[in-house]
Amino acid sequence: MRGVVGVRTGPGVRVYPDDHHECWWQTADVGRSVLVVDDHEGFRAWACAFLRAEGYDVIGEAADGLTALREVNRLRPEVVLLDIHLPDMDGFEVARRLCQGVQTSIVLISSREPEEFGDRVQSSCARGFLPKADLFGPSLEAIIRDPP
Repeated sequence: MRGVVGVRTGPGVRVYPDDHHECWWQTADVGRSVLVVDDHEGFRAWACAFLRAEGYDVIGEAADGLTALREVNRLRPEVVLLDIHLPDMDGFEVARRLCQGVQTSIVLISSREPEEFGDRVQSSCARGFLPKADLFGPSLEAIIRDPP
C-alpha cells in the first residue's frame, strides 16, 4: 500500500509529487488535476483525501487567495476548488483574476448556501457552486463537465 505524501513548499501550500499521489483506493478514472483552496487546514485535508478517493489528481493546496493565484499559474490545474471566504481576498475576487488569464474550471465552495451571496455566484466566471456539505464526486463532476 502506498501512502500519500505532500511536500510543503511554503505557508499554506502543499504540492504532491507525481510518484506519490496515486492511491490504492481510487474508485473512478476521473484523472482531473485539482488545486484545493481553503483557509481551514482540516477541510483541505478532508477534501484532498476525498477527491483522491474519487479518482481526482490533487496537485496542490492553498490557504489564501494570493497563494492560490500563484499556485494556479505555477501548477496549471484543470480544476480549482475555491472557498469563497479566504483571509486576504474573497473567492469571487480570486475567480475574477483567474478568469483573466488562466484556462481552468473554477468551482466555488462555502459552508453557506449560494442564496446568501445574492447574484455574485451567478455573475462570477466560476463553473458552479457547491456547498461544502454537498461535495461529492458526481456533483463536482457534473459542474465541471456541463458547459458554463
